[in-house]
Amino acid sequence: MPLPAALAARLAKRGIVKPADIEARENDRKEEEEVIAEDYDERERDRLGGDDDDPMNIVNLEKKFQGHAGCPNKYNIYHDCSKACVELWGSGKSEADPRYLRKKSKMLKKYPLPETWKEVYDPGLGRHYYWDTDADVVSWLPPTHPKASVSMCAAHLREERHMAEGDQDDDDEEEEEEEEEEKDEAQDETEADKEQEEAVAERKRRQREERERLRSRGRQKRRDNDLDPMDPASYSDIPRGTWSTGLPTQSDAKTGVDVTATGPLYQMRPYPSPGTILRANKKPPPSSDKIVSKPELP
Repeated sequence: MPLPAALAARLAKRGIVKPADIEARENDRKEEEEVIAEDYDERERDRLGGDDDDPMNIVNLEKKFQGHAGCPNKYNIYHDCSKACVELWGSGKSEADPRYLRKKSKMLKKYPLPETWKEVYDPGLGRHYYWDTDADVVSWLPPTHPKASVSMCAAHLREERHMAEGDQDDDDEEEEEEEEEEKDEAQDETEADKEQEEAVAERKRRQREERERLRSRGRQKRRDNDLDPMDPASYSDIPRGTWSTGLPTQSDAKTGVDVTATGPLYQMRPYPSPGTILRANKKPPPSSDKIVSKPELP
């Protein structure tokens, strides 16, 4: 088994294998590949129709479309004769049935052939067909027969079928190539649009950051605990209060005195009158009216 090229080069670099040995092994590998390729070609040629000298070789398109002379199925345009037809049917029927020949003679006397028509024997079916040498059309019955059906020969129809299939394959390949190109173009357009959107978004982000930087230039950074300019503690000696500063608590007596005032006691005067304090602390009397949920009967 020949050495891989990379391994052989590495061994030659180290001096383990000589370059001459590498060339010899490379030549052996090429010869082995050629033998394998020839073997595959022979198998494919045998599968499709035999050797080049074989009359049914697929390379000979004219004979391929005409079919094997002894095959009774060659009139079917969807049947392609192969080497199996040659082995199975051989040369076909060398002579026609005498009863068929008598009936044919009577038919030709009643429906004679025109000048351009010619009678041809088919060894595959053991009967004759009729061929117009000018128009290159055929019929199983004389053209003057009322039931005659004149058409192109099976070889021409088979050739047209193969050509149509080849054209269809070419069209399918072209359509697939066009679809692949359209997909590639759509993918390229999508990627281009995505890149453009990303570029626009990046440009907007940079512009926004630039505006923020310009806006914040020359401006002191505000701390979280800065005083509100409207807070009295920011412009006077009043201590900084909280949200509950100045609100009455449950422990404070409802005397009506301003307990938030600081300094001497006179700043907390005048005291309210005792009656005002009692009235403010007095709870409303309970209601004597009954709560009625629905109208009562008189």
